[in-house]
Amino acid sequence: MFRFVVLFSFICILQLLEFWEGDMVLSIAKFVPAGLHVYQTLDGDDLTLCETEIADGEDIFVWNGVEVGGIQIPTGSDCEPLLLNVLHLGTSSEGEESQQLVESPHVFPSNAELGTVFAALSVPEGVVLINSTTSLGEESWTALAKEDLKKTFREQGLRNGSTVLIQDSNDDSSFLTKQGKWITSTNEIDWLQVKNLCQLESEEEQVKISATLNTVVFDIRTKAIKELKLMKELAENSCLRPIDRKGKLLCPVPDSYTLKEAELKPGSLLGLCPGKAPTSSQLFLFFAVGSDVQPGTEMEIIVEETVSVRGCLKIMLEKSGLSGDTWHLRKMDWCFEAGEPLCEEDATLKELMICSGDTLLLIEGKLPPLGFLKVPIWWYQPRGPWRHWHHQDQMDCTFAQGGNWRTNSTWFANTAELQQPACHKEK
Repeated sequence: MFRFVVLFSFICILQLLEFWEGDMVLSIAKFVPAGLHVYQTLDGDDLTLCETEIADGEDIFVWNGVEVGGIQIPTGSDCEPLLLNVLHLGTSSEGEESQQLVESPHVFPSNAELGTVFAALSVPEGVVLINSTTSLGEESWTALAKEDLKKTFREQGLRNGSTVLIQDSNDDSSFLTKQGKWITSTNEIDWLQVKNLCQLESEEEQVKISATLNTVVFDIRTKAIKELKLMKELAENSCLRPIDRKGKLLCPVPDSYTLKEAELKPGSLLGLCPGKAPTSSQLFLFFAVGSDVQPGTEMEIIVEETVSVRGCLKIMLEKSGLSGDTWHLRKMDWCFEAGEPLCEEDATLKELMICSGDTLLLIEGKLPPLGFLKVPIWWYQPRGPWRHWHHQDQMDCTFAQGGNWRTNSTWFANTAELQQPACHKEK
């Protein structure tokens, strides 16, 4: 049981924030795909951390309980922000509507009405279609009735990562099958693009390969090698990797997959790359050093899914040219930031449900010892007469609106025998 009480936690934070003036409220905050969201306030001086239901690694947000930088902050699970993918028709340079779908991420409170999506996109009201998956695993689009636009995003069952399509009420929705969705017939002919990335000269840099929903990736690869007029031997040591809109090479696609199993859309661009795709018992992982990952700087590695976290860490350190025992692994989250640490060093990657395509981060610093909680504490420091303060542990976390975001990590003992819990800054 966590014997560390909220009152003592409050005292520890006061010691860290000696400059604080005015009201101070402690709230539990969590990172969601849309960013940091503030939940319940820690009330009750006699409550233990266990009774407040705070978990290991959760964030404590220190503020005045009302606003940040003059902006009122909604709190609680009811208004938890959702990160949605919104599809809509783009506009040409002349301002005219084109027939090309544009996808962009948008954040909405889960208790907001669906109709607010039109204002967010600055478009006139039209039709909202929601993407869903049938019991057979097939995708479909459902147009919402006008009265449904007054329902909230949560009431419509939308979650982080859900996709909605905004369309003029007079548009024909037939373009959906042409813009990123395989049509139902498995015999319908469509095509993929394959680009030569094998650093070998060929007459064509890129070729178009016809395919159906059930075409096997191996057949696409061998056909691309033939049409690019590359060496036949390349079929034994090459793979196909999807290329996203930003030009990043994604995880290699296993040869045995069909296009449907690989979730490849019509018109997708694939790179023909040297090296074999991982087997069914292997994982293809991206990894990087530190939490400030710049696009395109990630390294790649193929490991057995039965390798332990400790073994994977050792392999990645060797490939990075690093040494020492003061490193740990974290999985990159939806926000492309360092997420939860992989604490169970003897567990296998498979047991921790690490999948091909995941990104792991090599973070310097040891994890807290067993029996301790590492609680990050965030606070907002407005600009004021105490501006001369210089905090040794300030991180590079600045924010507009006339103030600075700062964070400290404090270790709290998780033991019933501790008579007077100690609070100290992480070194």
